[in-house]
Amino acid sequence: MRALANLGLGVVLGLGVPGARAQTVTPTPETGVTPNVLLLYSAETVPGREMDYSRKEAEIAASYEEKKIPVYWLAMTSLTGTPRVLYFEGFDSFGDVETTEGVIRDVLATRSDIVGMQQELLSYLNGSHTVLAFRRDDLGYRMNKVDLAKARYVRVTQVQLKTGTDADFAEAVKTVRHFYETNDVDAPWVIYQVDSGMAMPAYLQIQPMQSLKEMDDAYDRAKNSPVVPAGSVRQKLIQALQSSLATAEAETYSVSLKMSHLAPEARAGKKSEGERGDKGQARPGTGKKSAAVGGRSNRK
Repeated sequence: MRALANLGLGVVLGLGVPGARAQTVTPTPETGVTPNVLLLYSAETVPGREMDYSRKEAEIAASYEEKKIPVYWLAMTSLTGTPRVLYFEGFDSFGDVETTEGVIRDVLATRSDIVGMQQELLSYLNGSHTVLAFRRDDLGYRMNKVDLAKARYVRVTQVQLKTGTDADFAEAVKTVRHFYETNDVDAPWVIYQVDSGMAMPAYLQIQPMQSLKEMDDAYDRAKNSPVVPAGSVRQKLIQALQSSLATAEAETYSVSLKMSHLAPEARAGKKSEGERGDKGQARPGTGKKSAAVGGRSNRK
C-alpha cells in the first residue's frame, strides 16, 4: 500500500505504541457510522489459492485477537468478477491516515510473527490495489442506516465520469434519491468520491445487504412500481447519466467474519445476534473506534 505496500498501513493502528491510537470513526445522527475517509485495499488472489489465502488471513485475524491488538478491519470475498478480497478501513480525516505511517515502522520490528504470516499471505496474491476516497454527504441516501455490522453482503459500484461532468452526475443521483425518498424505498447507500488510486473523476457507491434477495426485490420494485422519474424529469435524468458516465462496474461481496478482526463492541453485537459464520460483517466502528476495514496486504 503506497510507500509501505508490502507491510500494511492498517497493521499499526494503535498497537500499544506510545502515542498510537486506533483508527477513529465518529458517528453522527445523519451519517451514522460511515467514515469520512475510506481506504479500500483490493487483493486479487492467485487462481486455486483462494482457500490458502482465506486460512492464512484467518490465522492473522486470530493472532490479532489473541494478542489483543486494537487494529480492526472488514474483509469481504468477491461473489462476482475476478476472485479477490476487498478490505475497508475508515478514518475521520486524511490526517488520521497520515499518523499511522510513522507508527508502522516502530511496530513491525516487534511483531515478527505477524510479518512472517503477512509475507506468506502475499505469496497467494496476483496483485493488489489501494484507493483513498472521501464521503459525499450530499449524495448519500439514509446513510445513518448503513450499518455494516448488520450486513451479510456489500455491493460496490465503481463509477468513472467524463471530465467536467461531476455536476451532471450529482444531479442525477439526487434525482434518483428524491424518488426513493418519495416512495420510502428502504435501500440505503453511501457514496465516496475518489481522491487517489483511480483515474478521476470517479465515485464509489456502497450498499449493504442482509440478503441477496434484496436484489430480487429491487428488480421487482423497478418492474412493478418504478421509483424512477417519469416524463420530462425522467428524460432529464437519462440525459444527465448519458452525458456524465464513462464506465460503471458493480461487484457483489460476501463479508467474511473469519478474515475480519472486529472491535469488542462489534463482536458483542455479533454474539447477541447469533453466529453467522462467514456471512456476517464488521462495521467501521462503534463510538470512537473503528471496527472494520483494513488496507489489506499492508496491514500486518
